[in-house]
Amino acid sequence: MAFYPLKTASLLLLFLLASSAFACFGPKLYLAAPKTVDEEIVAALIVIYVKEKTGVETEQVDLEGTTVRQAIRDEKIDFGLAAATDGNDRVLFAVSGALRLVGGDRVGDDLQFTTVGPALERLQSLVTAEHIAVIRQEIKNGSLPMAAVRTFLMDKRWI
Repeated sequence: MAFYPLKTASLLLLFLLASSAFACFGPKLYLAAPKTVDEEIVAALIVIYVKEKTGVETEQVDLEGTTVRQAIRDEKIDFGLAAATDGNDRVLFAVSGALRLVGGDRVGDDLQFTTVGPALERLQSLVTAEHIAVIRQEIKNGSLPMAAVRTFLMDKRWI
């Protein structure tokens, strides 16, 4: 008779462990999906570096005919790449000669993402236009953008 409570507790524990395996852990940000090679490079730099340094995952979202600024206002994305910015944009990351990452309020104001801003500032202080040119050449030589960026970041020992 003592086995019945133990059996019930074991089954409950097994159920809880199995159900947690399908759960999604951690906060997630949404980035406008890149369309050009340069956008892919900058997006990959941001996605990989932020994930490695903060643990925050970034999911890419197709904008489907809308602009980055409009998608941010509509809260469909948290940030996106723009060639030009104005005084109303919150620029989170910029490299001379490259695209700028503009973001919405969630990236700067939500407590889940307090480490993302400093990580992007650190990345911005490291990356130069020459680095982007090196990565672009690796892609021309046949590497996939994410692989080329990850290799670059690891070679520089930034991640």
